[in-house]
Amino acid sequence: MSPYSCCVNLPFPSEGHARIALRSVAADKEPRKSGVKREMEVEGCTLTVTVSSSELRVLRVSLGSLLELLKLSCDTIHMFDNQPEREREREGEREEGRVRERERERE
Repeated sequence: MSPYSCCVNLPFPSEGHARIALRSVAADKEPRKSGVKREMEVEGCTLTVTVSSSELRVLRVSLGSLLELLKLSCDTIHMFDNQPEREREREGEREEGRVRERERERE
């Protein structure tokens, strides 16, 4: 085992969301020469990621990259998961615009 490691537990609204994040992050492999080992698993709604390295600096850089990827994955999940809600909001805005337009026509 490497002398330096960090374990991150990330809760998600559903197991499906956690699995999407896992697949997104798993696609970006660590360079072989970096000496970084990454283990990931989904248990229920929680994504657990453990990163290990023999060098603290390399671990810090790897964690920074991993967290950026996870944030991007979470933002994407949130954006597409709320798609029906956004469509309802847009439809409401369009309806408000039509009502205002009809009111102007009456004046």
